[in-house]
Amino acid sequence: MLTSITLNEGITAIYTYAFYNCDGLTEITIPESVASIGTYGFYGCDNLVKVTLPSKLTAISDYMFSNCSSLTSVNGDSEVIIGVNVTSIGTSAFGGCTSIIKVTLPNGLTEIGGSAFSGATSLTQINIPASVTSIGESAFSNCGNLIRINSETDGKVILQEGLTSIGNFAFRNLGKITEVVVPNSVTSIGQGAFQGCNSLVKMTLPFVGGSRSTTTSTPSTASSSWNGGSQYLFGYIFGGAIYSRNSSSKPSSTDILIYQGENYYRSSYYYYNRYYIPSSLREIVITDATGISANAFYNCTMLTSVTLNEGITAINTYAFYNCANIAEIVISSSVESIGNYAFQKCSLLQTVQVLRGDVLSLTSLGSNVFDSTPATLLILVPDDAYSAYITAANWSTYADKIRPASASEDGFIIENGVLLHYIGTAETVTIPAGVTSIGDYAFAHNYTLKQLIIGNDVVTIGDYAFYQCLSLQSVVIGDSVQTIESFAFEQCISLQSVVIGEGIQTIARYAFYGCASLQSVAYGSNLQSIGEYAFADCPALSMINSENPNTFCIGDSVTSIGVAAFMGCNSLHSIVLPFVGADGTATAGYTQVFGYIFGYTTSNTAGTIEQVSGYYYYIPASLTSVVITQETALVENAFTGCANIALIELNAVQSIADYVFYGCDGLVSLTIRAQTVPALSDNAFNGEKTVTVYVSAGFVGQYQADEQWNKHSITAIS
Repeated sequence: MLTSITLNEGITAIYTYAFYNCDGLTEITIPESVASIGTYGFYGCDNLVKVTLPSKLTAISDYMFSNCSSLTSVNGDSEVIIGVNVTSIGTSAFGGCTSIIKVTLPNGLTEIGGSAFSGATSLTQINIPASVTSIGESAFSNCGNLIRINSETDGKVILQEGLTSIGNFAFRNLGKITEVVVPNSVTSIGQGAFQGCNSLVKMTLPFVGGSRSTTTSTPSTASSSWNGGSQYLFGYIFGGAIYSRNSSSKPSSTDILIYQGENYYRSSYYYYNRYYIPSSLREIVITDATGISANAFYNCTMLTSVTLNEGITAINTYAFYNCANIAEIVISSSVESIGNYAFQKCSLLQTVQVLRGDVLSLTSLGSNVFDSTPATLLILVPDDAYSAYITAANWSTYADKIRPASASEDGFIIENGVLLHYIGTAETVTIPAGVTSIGDYAFAHNYTLKQLIIGNDVVTIGDYAFYQCLSLQSVVIGDSVQTIESFAFEQCISLQSVVIGEGIQTIARYAFYGCASLQSVAYGSNLQSIGEYAFADCPALSMINSENPNTFCIGDSVTSIGVAAFMGCNSLHSIVLPFVGADGTATAGYTQVFGYIFGYTTSNTAGTIEQVSGYYYYIPASLTSVVITQETALVENAFTGCANIALIELNAVQSIADYVFYGCDGLVSLTIRAQTVPALSDNAFNGEKTVTVYVSAGFVGQYQADEQWNKHSITAIS
């Protein structure tokens, strides 16, 4: 079987289908005299590994190496290097070349044809030179391992200035890319160009949708079958699907398909477009748009940041409707109008900066633009236009929210001692002296803050004050702070350590929920209340008021602990508590058992323990040691089913009810430091279970004389 070919010098052309399906061929060297190779020249040579091409070639023709599934090297060693004279790569030229890993393209290349590298599933890296003006339909579709384009950073795609068009589905199913930069030279982006890029976090785009064209009215679904969607909407570049129903009421979005508010197409049913906008996407930077179309970002609830360029003249109706996680928006000085409902239902929007200060030509505002936004929303306008804005049509509706830009000093907006918002970008922030309260959402969605210092004037930290500050790593809170309100630090996923001063009395519900990297918390001796889910979903949390790893010391000042306060703290080995359950109440019930603070379900779920009939608790399997410092009466079922706990210490107990230690199969040591012998129910332990009971030396005899305690081994505390 012929496996290797070297063609002689003097040959000037290789014609169409010349080596079509030569599946025994592994290597071929083509002489410098060859100036052209026809379409399908090496199509289907599925064992072809290495090719040397002549430098005279000016084009890689259509399907030239299509389905050469073993091909790894062209003019290189384990790399495809396209010659310097090549100006175009044809349709499916390397389509289905599943072994290609790296491609280098020449600086004179102008066109990458449709499906040129489609299905090159091993391709990880390619450079696309600035000379390329067009990337064809599906050019890199299904290159699932492609992780770098013009970048040294994994996950990043940088397309160079000079590119003008990106074809339909050009980068479809590039599941490993996290960031895309599209240059201002691009004038068109095809439908679904980035469909299936489901790890995207950030995109820099010259405009929204398929081109710079804009519309002032809500687009409509065009037919009963998918036809690409509306080029005016953000979702256009991700492709979509048609949705039909027998009602004209607007459909909802899903995690996969986003409805962008288009009007229906009516046939036998009502038809709506929905779009595959990645749920991972967080940040959008628009660099060269002239306007933002109606409904452009409608229902883009996944986005947390949108930056708009100077030069935009209009933000049209419903443009950012229900962008529920955007906290701040800057309206450039070029914007002349904002349409009806443009920011309605932006439920986390905290700060709007309006830069247009021409009192003779203010940015005009439509109706209901900021309806259903937070009560804490502030709108900052140029100082010299402040009086004009608060009396202007529709702006006057929000007069109580409008402030002059000078109200922000070093990024802090403070009124009457309340820090309303921080709009700065510092990595380390110290709360200014004189601030007594940090307002609701004041720092929400700040992505630059890393270190936070709260001084001794602040008394209250408001709801959601630092919600999703994703870069925040450490927090130091002064002695004056008494209350950390609900959700204050929720989902600060990089937060590692928190130190809270002596003044703290309340850590409210969900205060540190979902702080996935949180390792240590220390607080003062006056804390009274820990709210429900306060530290839930903090799997790395290892130390509370302790220098010993995997140990929580809750503190004797605490009088109540909410349900699931420590749910998911699954590295915990030892815990010191003032009582069992929600509080010190000596009344049996589902709230007064040990598992309550770890959360429960009412269905028998894997990893749970049934402590009360019908209540199943998420007690960490790693937990082996418990100290109860103040509880005087252990009520029924207090530790029922805690089979992994080996050591329990009770410092103040006077009575132990039925079933307290029932099912504590791993319990070997019970230490009692009370100065009286507690009353022990004859049903406290199950069956013949015995443990070693450690008591003060002076009480050993009394325990041994008790008809219940003498069933166990009584030993003096050493």
